[in-house]
Amino acid sequence: MTDGRRNGRRATARDGILSGMDVTEDSDAARPRRLGAGARPRSLAVGAIASCALLWAAPDLAAAPRAGDAGDDARPAERAAAAEITVLRAEDGRPLAGARITDAAGTRVGSTDAEGRCALPPPAAGARYLVAAPGRVPVAVDAARYAALTGGAGAALALEKAADLEVVIYDARGGVLPDAEVVLRGEDDGALLFGAEEEEWSARTDARGRARFSQLPASSAWRARVRHDGRLLREIERTLRFEDERVARVGWIVDPGRDRTGRALDESGDPVVGARLWVVENDDDPFARRDARWIVEGAGPPVRVVETDERGRFTLSDLPHGWYRVGPAPGEGFVALGAPLEHDLRDEPRAVRLRLDAGAPLDGTVEASDGSPLAGALVRVRVAGTGGVAAVRADDRGRFRLRVPAGRPLRLEAVDERFGLTSRLAHVAAGTTRVALRFE
Repeated sequence: MTDGRRNGRRATARDGILSGMDVTEDSDAARPRRLGAGARPRSLAVGAIASCALLWAAPDLAAAPRAGDAGDDARPAERAAAAEITVLRAEDGRPLAGARITDAAGTRVGSTDAEGRCALPPPAAGARYLVAAPGRVPVAVDAARYAALTGGAGAALALEKAADLEVVIYDARGGVLPDAEVVLRGEDDGALLFGAEEEEWSARTDARGRARFSQLPASSAWRARVRHDGRLLREIERTLRFEDERVARVGWIVDPGRDRTGRALDESGDPVVGARLWVVENDDDPFARRDARWIVEGAGPPVRVVETDERGRFTLSDLPHGWYRVGPAPGEGFVALGAPLEHDLRDEPRAVRLRLDAGAPLDGTVEASDGSPLAGALVRVRVAGTGGVAAVRADDRGRFRLRVPAGRPLRLEAVDERFGLTSRLAHVAAGTTRVALRFE
């Protein structure tokens, strides 16, 4: 199981402190040491110190010779004046003793006393301090934040609880998904050290589908992406709430999808070449999802758009698990009825056999109660034995045309949307080629 770590191109405070250094303190003389790439960081272990020990030296003094050296006279006579900051526990506002403050090089500058206080000089231009404590998310303090904390307005620095997150990735068939990349992103500028204002942590699932992230804020909003074989499988937005748990465990189901092949034939059984097909979502209830329905333009984007080859074949690539309808795209010269398609990844997929119906044109007119043509009326058509409604709008002379299945009875009505009026429902026998709808 791999630990969550930063992508190499986005170095931040957590990269340096949480996943790039061993900051376990075995004695006062201990110093951080680098770990190998991808190594898991050990937790911070800093004992509570009764009073603040100021160990800071300005950057221009760090390289100055020690007392007694030839360059001793070059040491500046004064240091920047120190000011007191207060560090609290985020969950209850109580003082946090023993919080450790380090500079950008990882050198300890000081630590908070029993009241959560520590006197610090201002950070050098462009530099930041890092305030960290065991079981807490480190917080960076730059010059602006330092000024806010020491400005006398009672401001304090709150360190949030940290926890680990274990994610298990399952596929749509209930099995675990190894070697998937899980990426977490969130905005938390208080935990950043250098530059970037957006965090990105990544980990790969092991053979048991698990990926682990360390030292996350105990309550924070995150966006998650799950990728496998270079394909995005799922995006998740959620707030992680760990409460009193040190390790939170969640399971996410993703759908790698699967190809589905098929063939489109006409009424005579011959392949239809170059037909443009739409695949649309089928979110009907279980009693209606097996019915054919009209594929209507403007009702939502299709899930897939494909075209048949010279043998009438088509492939629906990486189609996720679920229910769909597939049929001719509107305006393609066929009746735009979508056949139900169940795509169950738990079963071996069967080839789709699609019958395209050229149908027959139905011409009609819409008339007002006095017999005059009614421009712009909406005509709705239902085909017996199918669900859904096809709709077409009458032109400025009240005329309309649409393609309907041959040999099937129809029901038509017109709607005058200006006044909310509906014509009488017209029952049209199979084979009818012309109809008139009148408002009364």
